[in-house]
Parts: sequence; structure tokens; C-alpha cells
Amino acid sequence: MLGACILSSMEALVCFDSTTHAIMAERELMAIPFPATVMPLPSEIHAGCGFCLRLPSSCFEEALRLLRERGIPFGGTYTRRETDEQDIYTVWTGDGGMIDE
Repeated sequence: MLGACILSSMEALVCFDSTTHAIMAERELMAIPFPATVMPLPSEIHAGCGFCLRLPSSCFEEALRLLRERGIPFGGTYTRRETDEQDIYTVWTGDGGMIDE
């Protein structure tokens, strides 16, 4: 739910096969409004067109649901957690589970 969408140190990344889909997704989510931003894909992740959508992890599942409803295709989904030494990217499995990458 959008009301539960809060900013935190954990972020979600959604990959796309085309830049067009990444920008469409950003526009759709920002119109709701979700705090979503298109950004270059981190070098630790190799997927899609090289761009991803970044949003707070608290919005992740709701954002994916909305993208599916609007027919915007997306690829890999990840979470990013900051530590003092590095960013840790984890694959989101689609069932709420996480797999360290």
C-alpha cells in the first residue's frame, strides 16, 4: 500500500529489457505518486538494457503489481542494502524470498 511506502536504507531495483520500458515505469509510478527514479544499473548486476528503476523496498511489491496491471514488462528484481564497506545486492525471487547474489 502506498501509505506504507517509507524511505529507508534498503532499496529495490527493477531491471528492464528496454530504456523505453524503464522510463514508462518511472512515469506511471511517479504519477501515483511513488518515489521512483530511473538510474544506470549498478555494475554488480548484469541484466537488461543497463537501466533500472530504484524505489524504497517498502513500495516494492505494490510497485511490481502496478507495473503488471499497466502491462509494463520488467526483468530482474533486486534489493540493495548499504553497509559500511559495500552495497549488497540480493535477487528478489518473486515470492517475497531473497537470494544473495
